Amino acid sequence: MFNFTTNVYATKREIVNFSKGLVQGSGQVESKFVTQAIYGILKSGSIILKNVAATLNESIRIKNIIDRLSQNLNRPLSPEIQSNYTQKVMKVLGDHPVILVDDSDVIKPCGVKFEALGQVRDGSDKNNKIEKGYLVTEVVGLTARKKQPISLFSHIHSSKEKDYKSTNEVLFRGLKQVISALETKATFVFDRGYDMNGLFHFMYQQKQDFIVRLKENRKLFWKGKWFKSATLRDSRKGKIKTTLTFSVDGKRKS
Repeated sequence: MFNFTTNVYATKREIVNFSKGLVQGSGQVESKFVTQAIYGILKSGSIILKNVAATLNESIRIKNIIDRLSQNLNRPLSPEIQSNYTQKVMKVLGDHPVILVDDSDVIKPCGVKFEALGQVRDGSDKNNKIEKGYLVTEVVGLTARKKQPISLFSHIHSSKEKDYKSTNEVLFRGLKQVISALETKATFVFDRGYDMNGLFHFMYQQKQDFIVRLKENRKLFWKGKWFKSATLRDSRKGKIKTTLTFSVDGKRKS
């Protein structure tokens, strides 16, 4: 029991110290909110405000804690917090990191009262059914040692938001934020949903290495002629052999 209590306090101290590193330059109210939010989410294992509030063990009503957390959530965090966070996580990515970029969807088919509820394609539906929901643009980096993904930019958005411009505006904003924090070149990996000339021009201007999965109808100019990407792909002879190593329950397998 003594060791268990010691471990709990040590973990709590690490969470608090990590949070303090994020909120440098922020006000007292924002600093307290960030620290309590991180601690409450990790301890409860939930993002539901009632569960987060219950873990804080304050001598006031749970309803009042929920109201306080809600009020803080309605205010955008200071830009310094995102900057401090990015600087921290960049240290574990190593030299020439691999960065993955993808969009996902949050489907709320029964939602009625959700704020700025838009329409998106349901990625889990084989017919790409249009449903009520939101898009999430995510940029993650792979850690140098264990190759674990760690979030660098995450933004949920909807075309129903006020002053909303486009999905590409969110994408380029996230890429700029990540690239500006890099101290070395990275390799960015995109799925075929990003097969667009605008992205190619942007990445060339940023002088970053990148890989994009091309659509079959994408045409490429090669040896003075235009070819569909699938035609050039099929013309490549030979096979590539490689070894893939992954870890399951701490045991390495190939």
